[in-house]
Amino acid sequence: MAWRRPIPNPVDVRSAGWFEWARDNRPEDLERVAVLYGNVGATELVARQTVESMEVVGGFTIVDEIPYNAVGEANWAPFAQRLKDNNITMVHLVGEPATLVSLMRSMDEIGYRPPLILQETNFYDSAMTDGAGELAEGMVVRTVYSPLEEADQSPATARYLELMETYNPSGKIAGLGIQAMSAYLLFVTAANACADLNDGVIERECVLEQALSVTSWDGGGLHAPTNPSTNSPPACGMMLVVRDGEFARLFPERGSAEDDGGGWNCSPTGVITLNGDYGDVTVGVDPARPNWIRQLRRCPLRHRRPPPASPPPPLRVLHPRLAPIRRRRRDA
Repeated sequence: MAWRRPIPNPVDVRSAGWFEWARDNRPEDLERVAVLYGNVGATELVARQTVESMEVVGGFTIVDEIPYNAVGEANWAPFAQRLKDNNITMVHLVGEPATLVSLMRSMDEIGYRPPLILQETNFYDSAMTDGAGELAEGMVVRTVYSPLEEADQSPATARYLELMETYNPSGKIAGLGIQAMSAYLLFVTAANACADLNDGVIERECVLEQALSVTSWDGGGLHAPTNPSTNSPPACGMMLVVRDGEFARLFPERGSAEDDGGGWNCSPTGVITLNGDYGDVTVGVDPARPNWIRQLRRCPLRHRRPPPASPPPPLRVLHPRLAPIRRRRRDA
């Protein structure tokens, strides 16, 4: 039985709408592209996925692929000088915000700045704007999360921020937290459906089956629409830009022809399949793994708890203070 994420991210199928945006809106900046990546397996793999994605979308001329020390570079000046000497027009760095901040500072010291710095979702982070300051101006980031800056237009995002303020005020507010919240809500949805169908009993296989039946999911508005049942990444997304020290919407403009609903742009070719070898493409759990609930039912009575005096009420796991969330089940 396969497991599912609220925002699927398989190794061989990738969201490509952000590369299409760059190809269609900044073609002159794609003539000399450099990709930098940490010299460890995880970031090397992502760099290879990124390069192939650019090649599939087309319009990108990649002239340099540059590894860096993933545990930290003592001096980023040689990297900045290499980019300048190669007349790089677009930089994409696989790594963390602090790494790009260091590179930006070194580029600034030699009076160089590529026309386009295009980054993945994990760079949508206050550590980027706080660390780089005015050097981050103009940096473009793609995201599938409803922007925190537009929480007044997204009740689910506003609720996430409220929960963080109430229960974890010192916690980090970022995309992974939003995805964790969505995962919790997806579990709750599947568990409640399982309880409805199974006289209040929640079993692993039932929860997984109900999660697999969800074909349209956005965490109540936390992120772009996804289809967990097919394990396909979202075809919808948006582009953010750092403007006046803050992230702001760049594309699509709300209410424009490019807005396909909810402020998202959804490209019919926004999901691509890669041909490279990026590891195991199967999804799921070991079918030989025992189901502990069924094992418990088979075990001797001495290992069981005594039955309750009266049947327990159906188990409901949805927190009463959570806002309702939308779901759609796959037709049987």
